[in-house]
Amino acid sequence: MEGKHDAPGEISSLPEKQARRNSSTTERSMTLSNTSKKDVDEEVAQFELNEKLLDEQESSDKDSPEEDVKAVGVLQLFRFATPLDRVLTLAGIFFSCAAGVVNPVMIIIFSKLMGVIIQYTNRSA
Repeated sequence: MEGKHDAPGEISSLPEKQARRNSSTTERSMTLSNTSKKDVDEEVAQFELNEKLLDEQESSDKDSPEEDVKAVGVLQLFRFATPLDRVLTLAGIFFSCAAGVVNPVMIIIFSKLMGVIIQYTNRSA
């Protein structure tokens, strides 16, 4: 599956770390062709060290939890809320309850209306 390129050189389908590895591999292979054996060995050692560090970083990211989050009560969620925030929250709760009540009421009204229409058509027929 090919990723879409948003801009030249930008790969959107691969994770950032994998893209970084691929680009550094390409750069290393291009620079290795013009260097001596000693330089090549140093470059390979540096590349392997970078690979090892990236692998350790990825494994530590997966193993450790991101952050311990302390649970708070519902009222503590609103400790930084302004009075306007509280009024709007209460209005939202009230109108959502009203919207929940309206649907069953509309069903009752519609069924009574349909009953009246059916009785009217039965009398006139």
